[in-house]
Amino acid sequence: MDKIYELLLLINNESNVRQREIAKQTELSLGTTNTLLNYLEEQGWIDIDRSKKSYQYHLTAAGFKHLKSLMKKAKQEKIKTPAASNGTTLKEAVILAAGKAKDLAFPACLAPLEDTTIIDRTLTLLNDFGIDKITMVVGFQKETIIDHLKNRTITFIENDNYESTGTMASLAAATPGITENEFLILDGDLVFEESVLQQVVQAPAQNSITVTTISGSGDEAYVDMDGAQMLVRISKDIRQMNRLSAEMIGISRLSRDFYQEMLTLYQDNENPWLNYEYLITQVAQNIQVKCVDCDSAAWSDIDNQKQYEHLLDYTYPTIKRHEADRHLQYAKEQLSEILNIPESSISQIVYAGGMTNTNYKAAINGKEYFIRIPGKCTETMINRQEEALNAQIGSALKINVDTLYINPDTGIKITLSVPGAETLTSSTVRLPQNLKQIADILHTLHTADIEFNNSFNGLEELKKYEELVEEVHAEFPADYPEVMRSLGELDEILHEKYGVIMRPCHNDLVPENFVKSDTGKIFLLDWEYAGMNDPSWDLAAFSCENAFSEKEIERFLTLYYSRKPTAAEMQKVRIFEIYQDILWSVWTIAKEASGEDFGTYGSDRYARGKKLLSEVMKHEQKQTQV
Repeated sequence: MDKIYELLLLINNESNVRQREIAKQTELSLGTTNTLLNYLEEQGWIDIDRSKKSYQYHLTAAGFKHLKSLMKKAKQEKIKTPAASNGTTLKEAVILAAGKAKDLAFPACLAPLEDTTIIDRTLTLLNDFGIDKITMVVGFQKETIIDHLKNRTITFIENDNYESTGTMASLAAATPGITENEFLILDGDLVFEESVLQQVVQAPAQNSITVTTISGSGDEAYVDMDGAQMLVRISKDIRQMNRLSAEMIGISRLSRDFYQEMLTLYQDNENPWLNYEYLITQVAQNIQVKCVDCDSAAWSDIDNQKQYEHLLDYTYPTIKRHEADRHLQYAKEQLSEILNIPESSISQIVYAGGMTNTNYKAAINGKEYFIRIPGKCTETMINRQEEALNAQIGSALKINVDTLYINPDTGIKITLSVPGAETLTSSTVRLPQNLKQIADILHTLHTADIEFNNSFNGLEELKKYEELVEEVHAEFPADYPEVMRSLGELDEILHEKYGVIMRPCHNDLVPENFVKSDTGKIFLLDWEYAGMNDPSWDLAAFSCENAFSEKEIERFLTLYYSRKPTAAEMQKVRIFEIYQDILWSVWTIAKEASGEDFGTYGSDRYARGKKLLSEVMKHEQKQTQV
């Protein structure tokens, strides 16, 4: 059938074509060509003029009708796009941020967005979905962008001709950085709900573009798609559109093979202003491209000051509201499914804070529950199976709340709320009645006749976080090697002079992990880092997290030991405080490299740890000399 189509098309397009030329262009032998031409004549699709030495061939009306039928069928039979990986292998993205918005004095991607910027928000979302191999094409004020993102792991590629080229020039420049079998393309001035990214990451087709209802902004990239939501055409000229199906958002997912087809077409390009969307349209004539409909999502790009102001006043608040609603709905659905209750039983659900995880408080049939939704990528830092077992042990000791459900795979946890719960702070833990009860809780845990299956070693944990920092090419403090040499010397002193014992420990004693009920009973929550460790680690953690003075540490240890602590016990706590300051400062570097912002928390802990390390080492050296 393909050769019949080729023959009819050739005869239609080229008058006076000869049999030898037909054979050459269709890559058939002369004998086969002659047989097929006679067949076409028998079908009444062509006339053969044999009156001359070289035969001439002409399409009949029936032949022209049949050619149109074959042509229509050929256009409909595109190569099916490969099945997508549903995000499991989608690790790469190209961000196009070379251009200049009309009346902005700074790159649009650096436009402030409350406590972040457009590009920082985008990178955080990408990292949350495990997309951490980022290539970014820059041009306008490139040095400013590169400096702003210097602590992130990004491959920067420059398009110095950004003022006289379209987006395809920038995308083509990014080719050396594209190494995966599939990747995302995003516009750098784009602000969008995380649900848009989620939909394209989970799209069933490898080659996909995100679309939404036409906005009427005046700068739309109109999309025409067929009944199966396959792309037909993209154009900014409304007069070229047969159907105004949707508008393109600016996030596309392409296979490397599809992209290679785009590059092949681009080789012969003579239009420097060509945008990559039009090459997607051209390749889509032969390879299917799925349109992922995100019609309920809020989004905006920033082409000028007016659009930026509209983003701040309207679009971004809408995005945040939608995202909060979706997160609440997800927590509600999980409660319904796990507890096997209808969603209508959940009369109220509200956000209840969280740093590594997100917590929600829900009212169900007159009782209050907490559900914890783990932060994305926390599985690289926390063993959820160990946490599940350790939390159950804490509940058995009556120092943790009853855990109704914990999934060792997802980390989702549900507990009954503490009646009249009051979360303690660094101020309220100092109250005498609270401090005594906390000391008793820790003593109960440390002396319990139990053993966790896992252990928590500060220096081993530090190595894990160092590896995470190195993987994402983030930067350690300049004097970090020197600090680690001193810490190694201190570790020898710890083991040789003070000794290390292994007992069940919590290992994460921030004040927020203590909750007081309306009866005055205090519970210790969140057992993610629990494991066998030296009890002095917990004592040091509690001291560190609450910034205890020397007298406050001594007072707390007196309550814990039911006697005044020895000088060695006090010094051991100081040593473990240093470990924790360095450990959690490196943890912060690893987390911030993935897009989270902890302000000065990490640098403050590092500075405090260095200062105490210097003081302790001087004390130990003085003791040795004596």
